Amino acid sequence: MPSIIYSFAVFLIGGLVLFVYNICTNVSLIQYDIKDWWIFLLLALIPNIFGHALFNWLLKYVDATTISMAILGEPIGAIILAYFLLGEMTTVSQLVGGMIVMISVMIFLKYKAAELEKVTALQEKSNIS
Repeated sequence: MPSIIYSFAVFLIGGLVLFVYNICTNVSLIQYDIKDWWIFLLLALIPNIFGHALFNWLLKYVDATTISMAILGEPIGAIILAYFLLGEMTTVSQLVGGMIVMISVMIFLKYKAAELEKVTALQEKSNIS
């Protein structure tokens, strides 16, 4: 299935579930300020279309474990953006946790690259023989 169809189906079902939830809990669907509507639009475009849809598309080209490891960097990116855009201060535990995650991702990517080199070398060796 093409990733665009999959992403559309996932976003449509998610939107319908949230619509039903809002109706059942009497949450307003339209009474928001224009600023809120811009925030809703940005939340729909940036994390969903440029985030989830991009990861789904990348599954054709990159191993799923590599993508799942890359997703672990999202909270770190959010912390950095919150610092620069919103003036949020980071805590020591956020810094330590972020460093642990980044070191873990780097170790994984290094291991994955070494594994890919071994596979490539074996394929070249079998082609020569």
